[in-house]
Formats: sequence, C-alpha cells, structure tokens
Amino acid sequence: MGGPLLHAHFQFENAVVPTETEVHQFTLHAALAYYSRLTNSSGGLISDTNHALLDIWRDKSAWQKKEGESRRELYVRQIKFASSQVLKRANNVRGIPGFLTGVETDIVDSNGKLSTYESVLRKLDIVIASLHWRVWQGYGGGKTLPKDSKRDIIKAYVAVARNPHVDIIGHPGVLPLSVKPLFNAEDYKPVLDAMKSNGCAFEINLTVDLENQDNQLERDVIRLVAKEGVKISIGIDLHHLRFYNVPGVYGEYITLLNWEKAYHYHESSGFHATIKDGLTNKFIYLESLGVRSQNIINSSMDAFLRWKESRGKMVNQVP
Repeated sequence: MGGPLLHAHFQFENAVVPTETEVHQFTLHAALAYYSRLTNSSGGLISDTNHALLDIWRDKSAWQKKEGESRRELYVRQIKFASSQVLKRANNVRGIPGFLTGVETDIVDSNGKLSTYESVLRKLDIVIASLHWRVWQGYGGGKTLPKDSKRDIIKAYVAVARNPHVDIIGHPGVLPLSVKPLFNAEDYKPVLDAMKSNGCAFEINLTVDLENQDNQLERDVIRLVAKEGVKISIGIDLHHLRFYNVPGVYGEYITLLNWEKAYHYHESSGFHATIKDGLTNKFIYLESLGVRSQNIINSSMDAFLRWKESRGKMVNQVP
C-alpha cells in the first residue's frame, strides 16, 4: 500500500480533548511524523476524516430540544452547526502539508440525506459517508419496522452512491446484528451498480475480522464487489490503537511531544511487528476473496490521483 492512509480520526496539537466519547489518540502532526517514520517515507498523505457530528456528541447537554422545538428542528440546527464545524476544521487542516481535508459524514435516512451540507462536502478532498446505527435510528432512518430496514438501507446506499460529493461509502458491509440476518450479498447489487457508474469506492475496513465465522455477509459482499469491479478503498478507521486488540499499545495520547517515545515503545513491545504481520495476512485473505490491487484506489499514489481525476475532483495536497 503506497497510497494515502484513508479513514482516520485525529485531534489538533495543543487542543487534545481527553474524553471517552470518540477517543482520538493521535494529533495530526504526531500522526504524520509517526507514519513517516513507520513507512520510511516523507511524501505520504493522510486523510483527516473526523465524524461530522463529533462536537455534538461530545457536548450532548448543550444539544437538547429547546422549548417548543420539534425533533426535526433540532436536527436541522445540529446539522447546520456540524457543517460549519467541518468547514472550519477543513480550513485549518488545509494548510498542513501531508493531509487531505475530509469528513466521515452520516447517512441519516433512506433518501440518502447526510449530516453535512453539500456546499461543505464539495470543498473537501475526501468524503466518506457511513451508516452508523445510533445516528440512523436517532435521525429518523431507523423508525421503520425491522422487516423494512433492508429496503430502506439499500435505498439509502444507492442514493449516496449517486451523490457526486461522496467519494467513499464507509464500511457498507458492516451492519448491526439486529438487521444483519435480513441481508444477503445479492441485496447489494443495485448499490454496487450505482457505485461503479459513479466511481464511488467501497470501503473495506481493516478493523473488521473478516475470517470470523459471524462475518459471512461481509465476506460475500466483498466477493461480489471484487467480481463487479467496483473501486475499493482500504481503510483503517484509526481512533485509538487499543481498539485494534493488539497487545503492547502505548496508552497515552500521542502528540508532537511524545510521538517518538510512543514509537519506540511500540517497537520494543512488539506492537509494530504484530500489526505488520496482521496486515500482511489480511491482504492475503482479501486476495482469496478476489480483491486485486488494480481496483484499490489507495494501492499507490498514482492510483489514487487517477481515481480522483476520473471523478472530476482534484486534491489540494499532492506530494
């Protein structure tokens, strides 16, 4: 993998928020320094794709319904605020060499409505649209009966795949256990057709254990994605290294002040070696499912830039 590191969540230097709500271990600058050392390169790109609603999740008490305010009015107010925060963050990130501006925006209903204004999305380098079950349910997408969930989710994914501002659909094969038994891989066929027609990429999230017996649906969908020739994004969904369930993790927040200490800790603890072996095995397994490097948008920098150009979108950072 020589292309951009996609789907990652960071904090700003000197503005680390110690919270259990969406823990982000790395600051932007520390992540770039760490990644450059790890890959022995100085020309890489990393996407900054925090959740669109992050600031609202971290201050829920400030986002209660006002007197006389409807739930819909609250949602409109939240999305307006969240969109302004995404744009503000992108403007701050844009000047940092080595980073792509972006967002992981939420799919909130069956019509493919997103939690970020399209006027903001068009200004970003990378837009990942994901269905997060708690947001989907909270904003109205999950108000249907369980038997209708499959219809509504597939409809939403098709609409999102046709949205010219969405580059990647985040972890679309990952569904909550309450609705997962309703699906089979062929249900995704209209979604994949729309993705292929629009150059939208299907994210394979490396944090998912595809060899787990409970993830048959994910395996079958990936096989179909590979068979149909849909573009694939390899994502790591980086929040905190402890979430990778690998021993020997440096537990503190990682900033410019301590990234070298964290790096050496991971070298001596065996964390790096374990992660590298694990990634190698994951890529071998993906090959067994039919995934080929020529369909992976971030397999190399050239592949990534060609894909972006094919969609009529250029990036603001080119190493």
